[in-house]
Amino acid sequence: MVAGVENGSRERPPHCYCLLGSRVENGSSERPPHYYCLLWSRVENGSRERPPHCYCLLGSRVENDSRERPPHCYCLLGNRVENGSRERPPHCNCLLGSRVENGSSERPPHCYYLLGSRVENGSRERPPHCYCLLGNRVENGSRERPPHCYCLLWSRVENGSSERLPHCYYLLGNRVENCSRERPPHCYCLLGSRVENGSSERPPHCYCLLGSRVENGSRERPPHCYCLLGNRVENVCWAVVTVTVTPKVEVIKGESASLPCTFKIPPSPNNIVEWFIEEGGTRKRVAFRSVSGGEGKSDEGTRLSDRVTMGRDFSLTISPVAVEDQLPFYCQVTAGPAGVGEAITQLKVFFAPEMPEVTGSNQAISVGDSSTQVGQCVSHNGHPQPRIIWFQDSKPLPEVKDNKEKVYMVPSVVKEASGLFTITSTLMMQPQKADKDSVYHCTVEYSMPNDMIKQIDSDTFSLTLNYPSETATFVLANTEPIREGDEVKMMCETDGNPQPEFDFSKDGINIKEGVAWGLLTLKSVKRSDAGVYKCTATDFDNLDADLNGEVTLSVHYIDPMSVRPAGPLSTMTGDMVELQCKTKASDTHTVQWKKGSTVLSQTGVLSLKSVTFAEAGEYSCVGAVPSVLGLTSKASVNLTVSGKPEIDAAVDGMVEKEGDMVTLSCSAHGHPAPQFTWTPSGKESVSVKGNKVVSMVTLEASAAVLKDGVTCEASNDHGAASQAFKVTTKQAVDPNAANDAGRADKQQGGSSGVVIAVVVCVLMLLLLVALLYFLNKKGKLPCSKKDEKEVASGDVNNDIVVEMKTEKANEEAGLLNKPAAQQ
Repeated sequence: MVAGVENGSRERPPHCYCLLGSRVENGSSERPPHYYCLLWSRVENGSRERPPHCYCLLGSRVENDSRERPPHCYCLLGNRVENGSRERPPHCNCLLGSRVENGSSERPPHCYYLLGSRVENGSRERPPHCYCLLGNRVENGSRERPPHCYCLLWSRVENGSSERLPHCYYLLGNRVENCSRERPPHCYCLLGSRVENGSSERPPHCYCLLGSRVENGSRERPPHCYCLLGNRVENVCWAVVTVTVTPKVEVIKGESASLPCTFKIPPSPNNIVEWFIEEGGTRKRVAFRSVSGGEGKSDEGTRLSDRVTMGRDFSLTISPVAVEDQLPFYCQVTAGPAGVGEAITQLKVFFAPEMPEVTGSNQAISVGDSSTQVGQCVSHNGHPQPRIIWFQDSKPLPEVKDNKEKVYMVPSVVKEASGLFTITSTLMMQPQKADKDSVYHCTVEYSMPNDMIKQIDSDTFSLTLNYPSETATFVLANTEPIREGDEVKMMCETDGNPQPEFDFSKDGINIKEGVAWGLLTLKSVKRSDAGVYKCTATDFDNLDADLNGEVTLSVHYIDPMSVRPAGPLSTMTGDMVELQCKTKASDTHTVQWKKGSTVLSQTGVLSLKSVTFAEAGEYSCVGAVPSVLGLTSKASVNLTVSGKPEIDAAVDGMVEKEGDMVTLSCSAHGHPAPQFTWTPSGKESVSVKGNKVVSMVTLEASAAVLKDGVTCEASNDHGAASQAFKVTTKQAVDPNAANDAGRADKQQGGSSGVVIAVVVCVLMLLLLVALLYFLNKKGKLPCSKKDEKEVASGDVNNDIVVEMKTEKANEEAGLLNKPAAQQ
């Protein structure tokens, strides 16, 4: 920004709307409301109220808003501007220079100076503060004239002496002056076509001067000539001193702010750069520095004395920045004979406020026509002044302050001692029933540097509203179908708040038990509890409302299963058994016969033809209602199959050599449980695996055993059965002998194939025996260890010793010591 000379573009600055009367406006024909009077910077007002001294301005063409001229506006600017009549009032003796006189050529003694109502005096004595006139910055209460006040308003208006100073050739603004006798080449035209240089010819660059009336031959205005008269209306001459600053500097409170200032001036030893602040309409210098050198100094006794420094580049640094530092700062460059230039920069201070604290009403609010306070939002320590926005269900509420509206806000602002703002907004509402589920919160919106707008949200809150009931609902709280034995909850409520009192009944009979706050509870419900239940509410705020509700309760059930014939059952092997199962249920149901997890029948009838020992056990009849999850009934019957023992196929034994110990296993089905007899006898153990009994014997593989084998006999009340076991040694199949025989077979033509086949078969058989033994030890055969106890408690031959303590370590050692053929 250059002091005194506008930019070079054709765009009009925003402050240059109107200049000298209604003839110089901005692009539109509409006059801004605050431009009532224009001629002198002291007669302007930002409000719509016209100052009392601003009735008439510059001729009869510029009146106030009405067409009637005030009586004191008889003379204004020369004898060309009179009142309606041609007669001049007697007080219009002198106005603005020697060209304006009354009828006589003699100037009245009190007409020494005139520019401004403050500078007039009826006496011949000049007031001491009237040394210089053009610009309110050039005044002094003392009799000493400021050095820049040599010339005033054309060369015909002198200073206090009667001697004309030779350097007063041009005057428009105290920034355009020269202390030398030589006129600068750019000052050819100043205040209209009446003020030219020595010649009568207008220089070619005098395109515009004092409004649109002064132009050259063309109608085009030069781009730098936008506004002219007043402190916003600069002269048309290019200033000798050019000062440039940043128009606006933004900073966060507590940080450092740097205000740059650059300038262009002719070289001079007395050039000085000064920084001023403006407070209460007056300027105070805060720092200065000589252009020729030296340290920058700060002035004592100002608010910035301890916080301001001036750098070598003439920038002003403030650290730390306080809120009260938000002021206009002037960088003024005094360049001796070249004049004085200045530029203004505005310091903007920002500080983010604290998170807003919101408080909702802690009492129930009755809906109605009166407004009430529903919430208050407070945000502390922000700058510039932030604002609070209220939200209902995440939607902003219009910012309304009229207390006649249903929703409005009551704001308040407190400026703290720190200069920061604490803002409070109280939300007032006439709550309606529709607001009962609404969620409220407030947001503080604040400005930050670089035109950033930020927001901080508060916590949320809801309102507790009281409103009358209009309808009632009665519902079943259980989501699944009700089974007999379940707990049932039925809830009755209205659409009002608070909830009224409720009465429950079934078939016209009041229910008192299990009632609490609109909730009816039936514990272990029975099928007899099914029926129609009714809820009745009474709201004294709305007695005309029909507050009734009904619920139909259905209870699903299934009767216990009926089995024919009833168990337990006993039959002989080969007989036929038929079982029947029936039940009743509230809905369509199914009936299944199962043994374990295997489904045997889905008709309710189970037929077993020619039963065997394997079919003995427990049978279950299961009834279910598929439409009701978990609604089942079950009955069981135990089937016992009797008959003489049946012995499983024998597995022969094998030892390394004669005299080793061999273990044989004999398994038999039968009921009653069979008794075992081993010939020859040995150390025996008996166990029950499933529905069969297993007897194991350990004995020495003597020569008689190797020759005749071992016999197992199982017997009960219905008969007996026996099984023979062979015991062989691995020496009978010597590998060396087999090799010799193989070589002999090769010589004899192939008889060794038979021997090899026998060896392979024996090895496979021993492998199978080892596998069965391993599975038996691990309990993975169909026989369960649980049945071992049943055999132990059953009918067993008293002559047989049952040994059931086989140590695992001994078994493993026995396996390791067996011949390779047995392993």
